[in-house]
Amino acid sequence: MAKQIFVNLPVKDLRRAVAFFSSLGFTCDPRFTNENASCMIVGDNIFVMLLVESFFKTSAKRAGSSADTIAAQWKTTVPARRFGTASEFGQTCAFLCSVHAGYITGQNILTDGGLYPSAF
Repeated sequence: MAKQIFVNLPVKDLRRAVAFFSSLGFTCDPRFTNENASCMIVGDNIFVMLLVESFFKTSAKRAGSSADTIAAQWKTTVPARRFGTASEFGQTCAFLCSVHAGYITGQNILTDGGLYPSAF
């Protein structure tokens, strides 16, 4: 049975966020895209929903919790007890695109603050 993963990301500027994901080679699914959101296809069954911040906050309220409450709850599940910053994710991407990562192939680099439990 195929499973699908949707990650919802609040963004300040939807056009810039779509342009960024497009520059990484991901495509936009117009069926789930409007002025408040854009669905980026990042894998066979993996999608990133880019949501304008104001829309994200209203959808969180409809679910019964404020965006701040949901964020606080999620942070407790991350061993680092915080979310990564755009700079941290950008630096990881920049490294992987640099000559310094030339020997790295076919790897999943987890920039998740230790959220994914793994061991050797």
